[in-house]
Amino acid sequence: MPSFRGKQCEVTQANYQTEAVVMTSGPLFLRLGVPNGMEELLEGLAREVLRHQPKNIYKFAAIHFEGLLLQREAGGVLSSFLI
Repeated sequence: MPSFRGKQCEVTQANYQTEAVVMTSGPLFLRLGVPNGMEELLEGLAREVLRHQPKNIYKFAAIHFEGLLLQREAGGVLSSFLI
């Protein structure tokens, strides 16, 4: 026999509805912390994607982030964002 919160219960349509209410009574989402600089990096990528309209966004993103890494290694402006 199935159990709900450690108690035996008979499986009926009413029980499923009760469980759904119990499960959805909490918060709908959880706000997670974003690492320092991540928001700015993604905003920059989004801006460049909108500007260039690439056909392959994944390849474009890889090239974009590689360029940022090269700029960081050269002592560029973005060194504070990329650790």
